[in-house]
Amino acid sequence: MWLPDVLHVAFVPTGLCLCTVDPVRRKVREYNEIALGQSAAVAGESSWQPWVDALAAWLCERPRQRFNVSVVLPDGLVRYQVLPWRSGISISAEWQAYAAYRFREVYGERAATWRFQVALTPPGETALATAIDAKLLEALRGVVSKPSKLVSVQPRFVAGYNHWRQKLKGKSCWFATHEHGRVCLGFIQQGRWQVVRNESCAELSSQGMAELLHRLDLTLDESARSAPVFCTGEFADEAPQSSLAGHSLHSLRLPVDGHPGRHQMAMARGL
Repeated sequence: MWLPDVLHVAFVPTGLCLCTVDPVRRKVREYNEIALGQSAAVAGESSWQPWVDALAAWLCERPRQRFNVSVVLPDGLVRYQVLPWRSGISISAEWQAYAAYRFREVYGERAATWRFQVALTPPGETALATAIDAKLLEALRGVVSKPSKLVSVQPRFVAGYNHWRQKLKGKSCWFATHEHGRVCLGFIQQGRWQVVRNESCAELSSQGMAELLHRLDLTLDESARSAPVFCTGEFADEAPQSSLAGHSLHSLRLPVDGHPGRHQMAMARGL
């Protein structure tokens, strides 16, 4: 049976990165970057429409092609919470209801229009929950219609952590993603999420990252105050292997070895 190409799509502050990949040979067939006039990630959570419209136009130009589509969203369109373990909750629907309750506690009626996803964990452990505008998910499903299929929608922070989690396995460390106008930072203690912060920032500097770490350090135990920081994105490129007020900074990057296809695939996967 003929397999559809994989289409990786990353919504980035400046536009879209799109990469089609042969599902068998795992080689890049086509790579495109589409520039948008305004950064929706900076403008606000309701301004995702230009990205969706650009993706729709790209797909309309290829009406006979079939894709399995995976989309990575910028963290500016996402809300995060670390859910404490709660006995009696076991199945996915119960976790969804628990997440909805916790988000409503923090954000009020705004959370009524969001959709929630919880990364299920073993009994007794915390769980990372995300909230995304339900209309955005509906719009993506409408745009990616037959013969193509929408197979995955992930926030950038989650996509990055899922890719690098084996490298971080068993560590007590900070994990961060950074793109223009936004930093998302979380502390993991031996595989368990303790806290996640998703904040806007005009321009992240070493001092700004150190101040954010210091604020979060005060809410956690001693192990967080000297734990290493593993970072993807723009900040990792600018300040690799440096120190942040007692925290060592380590850049996480895919080894592209000058290979343009690998770099293009990493861009479209939000890595």
